Amino acid sequence: MIESMSKLHLVIHKPERERVLVKLQDLGLVHIMGHQDGHQDNIDSIPIAGLDSGTDSENILSTIEKKQQIYDSLLAQKDNLLKIHTQLLPWGNFDWKTVNKLKEAGMNIHFFSVAKKQYEKEVELANNVINDSIFIISQTKSTVYFVIISKSKESKEIKEIKEEPLQLLAELNSINLTELKKEVSKLEIKIEISKQELKKLNENKIAINDYLLKVKNKKSLSDARKKLQEHYGSIYALSGWFPKHKKKAIEDLLKNTNGVAHVIEDDIPESELAQTPVLLKNHPLFAPFEKITKLFDLPSYTEFDLTPLFAPFFVLFFGFCFGDAGYGVVLLSAIIFATIIILPKNPSIKPFLIIGSMFSLSAIFWGVITGTIFGIDVLSQKWPIISNLIVFNSSHMFNLALIIGLVQILFGLLIQVLKRSLTSGSVLAGLSPLGWIILVISVMTLYLQDKSAQDDFFIGQTLISFCKWVPANYSLAGLIFGCMLILFFNDMNTKNIFVRIGKGLWELYGITGIFGDLLSYIRLFALGVSSAILGVVINSMAMQILNTKIPILSPLLFVLFLVLGHTGNMLLSMLGSFVHPLRLTFVEFYKNAGFAGGGKAYQPLKKFVNIHD
Repeated sequence: MIESMSKLHLVIHKPERERVLVKLQDLGLVHIMGHQDGHQDNIDSIPIAGLDSGTDSENILSTIEKKQQIYDSLLAQKDNLLKIHTQLLPWGNFDWKTVNKLKEAGMNIHFFSVAKKQYEKEVELANNVINDSIFIISQTKSTVYFVIISKSKESKEIKEIKEEPLQLLAELNSINLTELKKEVSKLEIKIEISKQELKKLNENKIAINDYLLKVKNKKSLSDARKKLQEHYGSIYALSGWFPKHKKKAIEDLLKNTNGVAHVIEDDIPESELAQTPVLLKNHPLFAPFEKITKLFDLPSYTEFDLTPLFAPFFVLFFGFCFGDAGYGVVLLSAIIFATIIILPKNPSIKPFLIIGSMFSLSAIFWGVITGTIFGIDVLSQKWPIISNLIVFNSSHMFNLALIIGLVQILFGLLIQVLKRSLTSGSVLAGLSPLGWIILVISVMTLYLQDKSAQDDFFIGQTLISFCKWVPANYSLAGLIFGCMLILFFNDMNTKNIFVRIGKGLWELYGITGIFGDLLSYIRLFALGVSSAILGVVINSMAMQILNTKIPILSPLLFVLFLVLGHTGNMLLSMLGSFVHPLRLTFVEFYKNAGFAGGGKAYQPLKKFVNIHD
């Protein structure tokens, strides 16, 4: 719903101007009328008090970012050296210069690490038949580290044993354990210095944010000051809006303020309604969907807020498109995790978590009643209990998408009937969209009277039964009556009946648009089926990988392919399941509901505060 507004008119004595504006800012309720003139100040380049001359917030924040990159780079270097240390540790603290000298003398050293059983069976056996020298460097419970000193570059008898890659790595670094420890120590000193620099800069960052907040509040007051209208050099006039239920707070503030007079209009003149700001206020269950409403446009102050009216359909459509109970459980698990871990640190994500939980439950619901879990057709598998919950198959879903679309279109037209009747104050203004409702239902009953539905599709059976129950001549009469309402009541502002009939004939041409809108809902079925088919393909390909029966590798690749494949399919389905209902809402539903839009957001003069305060 849209919050009812009252209009406030203030007359302020000049000496009290600043005090009144500060009080209004502290209260944070009045949306001041008017538009700001002049240029916008760049608050990011304002010099910061207490820092070096010429230093501004933008440069400080840039410096922090660069220092953070340096700090991260040093940590990465340390991590890399520690990995080299771990790799070199079993081989002891030898000098690579000596290794290179031996190489120059024609003696090649090869580094190996193998399982003890492999060493006992293959390496010791090879040692008996080759001239190379094998030396064990160290051993663990399961691994033997050894070198082979050979005059040839490769020992053919043990070429199947994988050579350690550390030789190339160590040669490039030319470093032993002693030197490695020294390098790590030097890096730790640099890291600590960088850490202290960052800490100091981050203290400045807090100061910067606090300072910029003060600048933002001053700028807000400056904007409000520019909207004051000066009269006779000693008084100022100001007008604005505030939520009607906050009237007592406004009156209490102004009653205790000297040098100001005020008038409050509870009934805003019709000529000013277009300028009245819009504040959406819905039930906590529907309030998160205001984020979706604002993606398109705010309703004007005089029309309906469609947020609570499209929200149930949007959730229904998402689940219809997503349509996999397994994916729904994964999404719900992610929502629960984010609620426990992320929400306490970032409360601003709460609306998205609420919407996400509804979406996931809808996906689970549709997945269960259509028998799809991670791309598995539950009905064909004949799973106990779950198979009994299946209500619709794929052929049902096509017709169900059209039925749901028809319901939303008729619902949108009904909203338009109420909107026109209430905003104009005349029932006659709502007769034209009512004519469309009668026309669409009449055409539907005439078309479906000789049709039939599958025996197991109870919704289709019910709809067909209703159409057969309505006599054909009644449907035909309804069709004619609906056309008459559209012809004679399409524009009540037009007095000339012939002009109105002409407009009605043009409007009747829009019948193709309504049935085009209806066909648009097939995309719900198409997206749901494509997601399910892709899930089936992923499972089929994964089974082919598993059936290759390569020890260890086949099961590993099987699991990896399933996880990556279904993750990609789920993410793709999530995107489509949000975008397509978005289109159906903003195009088909909004159009049939007669949505005008163009509302101006309610932005009161208020004091900005830090989240950590």
